[in-house]
Formats: sequence, C-alpha cells, structure tokens
Amino acid sequence: MKEILISVRCLHCGHVSYVKSEQLISATLEPEIREAILKNTYFQGTCSCCGQPYAYFHPFLYVDQAHDFVIYGAIDETHSDRGKWEQYASRYAHSVIVTSPPALREQILILEDQLDPKKIRHLKTLLQKKKTQYHRFSYEGKEADCYWFSAEDENGVKTQLGIPICRERKKDL
Repeated sequence: MKEILISVRCLHCGHVSYVKSEQLISATLEPEIREAILKNTYFQGTCSCCGQPYAYFHPFLYVDQAHDFVIYGAIDETHSDRGKWEQYASRYAHSVIVTSPPALREQILILEDQLDPKKIRHLKTLLQKKKTQYHRFSYEGKEADCYWFSAEDENGVKTQLGIPICRERKKDL
C-alpha cells in the first residue's frame, strides 16, 4: 500500500541494490504479499552484480482486519519508531512486534488461527524441554486436530511435530 525503496548491500560482493518494499501491508488488499511472506520469499532478493541471494528487513506494519490483528516489523526490540505502531495497536484485538521474516510468518499463522501468541510461546518452551534433541521450534499451523510445529536438530534437519488438540488445551490457547 505504501511503497518505499530499501538499500541492500550484498554480503558477498558489497554491491548496493535498491528494492521496492512496503511500509504498510494489508492482508486484505495485498494477498499476494501475504502469500510471499508465508512462503519466505517476500524479504528476499538476488544481487544484480554477483547473482547471490540476499535477505533484508525493515520497519513496516502488517494489518489483517479480517483476523483483527496488527504486526509491527522492527529492526530490533528497542526500535524507536513506534509512533505508527502505537497508533494502530490500539485498534486491534492483537498486536505483536517481530524482528525477522521467520517471526513475521509464524505470528501471522498463530494469529490467523486465532491463538494467543504468548501461550504458543509457552507451548514451544515446553516442547524444547521435552524434545531436547531439537531447537528452533516454529508454529506451522492447526490441522487434523493437531497444532503443528517445525523443529530443527543440531545437523539442521527439520522435522514436523504434532501436538494433539484436547478440549482443555484448545480452550486455553
């Protein structure tokens, strides 16, 4: 909805490229951007000089009126440009700050499934304690009466873990 140019320096050759990106993303009006975020392709590019892939991230607002939430993309947790964020946060049932594309993707999935991000974070903590051979747990969705998470072992191999949804857990999340 509000396009800007972002300068990105290639980590391989040092070439500076400029990419068009959005400061305000509406899930309703721009479903193609939502899909690109969920596929992990939105904050990605290819250096025009050396052809190597690169990733970038910048401050933005992601608004989903249908699911009643807003997400603020920040460079870090202490990012000072919170004026836009605070203006939008009070209008929605849920508001979250993220600092990376994978965190953005995960929060969209959690909030679209109408779950509480804090409770999913707690569930991930419990998974980490129980499944110590894995790390980097990420919520992937709710399907077939299970909450699904991806997890990675020390060799970088990803696996899917399902947690059955019982009445008590469903009510709490």
